[in-house]
Amino acid sequence: MAIRPAKPGAGHFLIASSFSGFGNILSQPLYQLIQKERLALSFFEIGMARTTYFACLLIAYFVIGILIDKFDPEKLSSTASPLSPSCRCCTDSPKAIRSS
Repeated sequence: MAIRPAKPGAGHFLIASSFSGFGNILSQPLYQLIQKERLALSFFEIGMARTTYFACLLIAYFVIGILIDKFDPEKLSSTASPLSPSCRCCTDSPKAIRSS
């Protein structure tokens, strides 16, 4: 089994996702505190909000998994967010970016 070399930018992705995940871990307890103290939500309402969040997260993972299996991941990532020009600048030529 041969080990494939990493694609350019894989290290940046790993570092960015590590910081994002670490920040998410640090901020999770703050969400419940803000919901309880500032928004005056009951524990039932907080629980329902968290349940809805995780249900939507699982559905999103399921749908994205199907899309990645069905389509080419590189093509899918370049067209995933038409609102974000930063995604297109990494994949398209400068001529295509200027014309859009």
